[in-house]
Amino acid sequence: MFTRSENHEFLFFSVEYLAGLLFPADIFPNSGQNGLFHALKGKLNAERWIKEKGRYGFMEWHSNCYYEEDMLGLLNLYDFGEENLYIRILSKNLLDLICFIIASHHYQGILATTHGRSYEQMIIHPELEPMSHINWLLYGKPDKLTAQISIGALALASSSYKPDPFFNEIANDYDDLYTISCMGLFPNSGSGGVNTSTFRTKDYMVSGMVESKSGEFGHQVHAGQIIMDGKVPVFISCFDNKSEHTRPSYWGGQYRNPKAITHRNIMAFIYHIEESVGFTHCYFPFCDLDETAEGGKWFFGRKNNALIALYSLKPVTRTTGGMYKDRELMCMEKNNIWLIEMGSRKDYADLKAFQSAIQEAALREEGEDILYESPSAGSIELGWDRVCKINGIPVLKEAFPLIGNKYAHSEYGSGICSLNLKNKTKKINFNI
Repeated sequence: MFTRSENHEFLFFSVEYLAGLLFPADIFPNSGQNGLFHALKGKLNAERWIKEKGRYGFMEWHSNCYYEEDMLGLLNLYDFGEENLYIRILSKNLLDLICFIIASHHYQGILATTHGRSYEQMIIHPELEPMSHINWLLYGKPDKLTAQISIGALALASSSYKPDPFFNEIANDYDDLYTISCMGLFPNSGSGGVNTSTFRTKDYMVSGMVESKSGEFGHQVHAGQIIMDGKVPVFISCFDNKSEHTRPSYWGGQYRNPKAITHRNIMAFIYHIEESVGFTHCYFPFCDLDETAEGGKWFFGRKNNALIALYSLKPVTRTTGGMYKDRELMCMEKNNIWLIEMGSRKDYADLKAFQSAIQEAALREEGEDILYESPSAGSIELGWDRVCKINGIPVLKEAFPLIGNKYAHSEYGSGICSLNLKNKTKKINFNI
C-alpha cells in the first residue's frame, strides 16, 4: 500500500474517484465519509496530478515500466469517468502526450531511453519491459511478445481511447529523429526537470540524461543507454554491491549519478565518487555483437549496421567468467569518464573503417578531463569541473523544453504542447 511514488499517487487518486462514483451513498468505514466525498476528492487530486504532468512532465521520466501504470489510471478515467467533465478531457490529453512520447522514443518497440525509474532485468533484457506490450498494441512493434500481456496493455486493448493515426507513422519512421526534453518537477530537491536527449536512427538509438542530477543518489535511475539493431543494449552504471534486488542493484540504478553528456550519437558519463564504496562498469555484450575489436583504450563493436566505439579514461578489465562473462567491463577507479560514439555502415564501409576513423582522431587526456576531436561530432570537451562543450558550445547552453523535435514543441511549465502532424497542427492544452 505504498502511496507516495508518482504512479502510485495517481493510481490511488483514480480509483478513489471511480469507487466513489460506484458507491455514492455508501459510507467508507476507513474515512467515515460517503462515496460522493471520495469521488470529489479523488477527482480534484487526479486533475491536479494530470495538469502537473502536462506542464512539467514525469519525475519517473520515460519509464519503461511506470508509464504503463500511468496509462492504466488514465485509461480508467477516460473510459469510466463522468461524461463531459474536464477529467475525461485531461485524461485524453495526457494519454495523447504519452503516446507521442512512446512513438518518438521507442526503438523497434522498446522504450530504450534513459529512465527515471526502471529495473535491472528489463534493462539487460529490454524485450521484457512492460511498455513493449503497449508499443505492440499501439504501433505494431515489437513483432512478437515474449511474456504474458501486461495489465496496462489489457486496459488499452479494451479502451475506447484511440491515439492520433499519425503517431503510428512517427513510430514506424526510422529517418533520423532527434528529441530533447525536460521532465519532472522535483520540489524536495529544489530542482526543475531532468534534461534528456534521444537520437533515433534506423540502426541504433542513443538516449541519456544531459547534465542533470549529477552526483546524486539514483536508486532506480537509468542514466542512459545505446540500443542497437537486434535489441542489443550498451550502458554504464555505478554500483555499491552485487545484489540484483537492492535499489540500486548491480546493473539497475546509479549509486551516484554521473554528469551525463548526451548529444545525438555521442554519450559520455563522467563519474566523481567520494565514498569508499561505489564503482562503475559497462554492460558491453561482446557475445551478442557480430564483430568486436580493441585498440588502445577503445573497444569497438558491430551489430548488423550499427557501429559502436567505447572509451574509458581509467583502466578497465573485461569479465571473463561468471554470469557476465564477455558482457562486462569493470573500472575500479573512483573517478572516470566513459565515452561512446555511435556510427553506421551508411557512413563507414565496415567496422575496420570506423575503428580507423576513431583511433586516428585526436584525443588528449588532461588529468581527469578529455579533449576529443570526434570524426562525426567535432570538438568535444569533457570533465567533472569544466563546462562540457561540443564545438565550443556548452552542451547545456539553456534549459530544454518539456519536449522538442520536428513534430512537437512544448515549453517546460507552459501546459501547451503544439504538434505538427501530417497536414494538420494540434494543440494539447493542460490549462483548462
